[in-house]
Amino acid sequence: MCLSAITWNYGTVLPVAELSAEAADAGAFVLVDAVQWPGHLPLDVSSWDAHAVAMASHKWMLGLWGAGFLYIDRAALSRLEPAQIGYRSVAQTSSGGYELHSGAQQFEVGTTSTAPYVALDSAVTLLEDIGLPAIESHILSLAELLTDSIDAERIYSPQDPETGLVTIQVENPDTTIERCKDEYNLVLRTLPEPSDAIRASIHAYNTREDVEILVEALDRMAKWTPSAHSHLIVDYWAGGLSRHQLNTRAHRRQID
Repeated sequence: MCLSAITWNYGTVLPVAELSAEAADAGAFVLVDAVQWPGHLPLDVSSWDAHAVAMASHKWMLGLWGAGFLYIDRAALSRLEPAQIGYRSVAQTSSGGYELHSGAQQFEVGTTSTAPYVALDSAVTLLEDIGLPAIESHILSLAELLTDSIDAERIYSPQDPETGLVTIQVENPDTTIERCKDEYNLVLRTLPEPSDAIRASIHAYNTREDVEILVEALDRMAKWTPSAHSHLIVDYWAGGLSRHQLNTRAHRRQID
């Protein structure tokens, strides 16, 4: 069974530990998609008691595409076989065959780009310096400000935010996204489901003013009033850290 720890379209935190326990009792192998979690909320994968947890280095981790994490419970390792093997996965070869490495290395195939992993190391250092509890508190306070500022019937994500993902109903998502970017310099995204909504992703570098500008933009969108505002609410599906030229020290000041 595969389940998301956080629903990407609504920002809802699922009861992973409870679901994992029920699935394991039924004999299922449990894989948790936690791509929306690290860098967003504090995480202890062992508390979920899942067989495997997959995560990425971009999105909330502030890293690059191309790197990630795969946690596998040691007791579940014997239930898995590599889909491909290469020189990094093989410990020993002979005329009679080969022997795989024990542990995680058996799933490594060959040489990969080192750049995403160097960036990931720096991103982890940055997030730890700020502190994940501080990041979580900052994100949730701004998400609550956003949901409190929008009519409740237009909020598709939890009214009492559980994450920094806030999904808002709008009349024309594609036009709204384009107008928000062109007139307010707000980077948001549309969703395939619900199809009549846009999603904001609020992170550590965002400020109260960013949220207020988004609320103003949505409120005035029907009149298409231009604005010279230049603040950002960044969705990491749409763009990365370097694209928006974020300043590390500014991030930290916003959290303090």
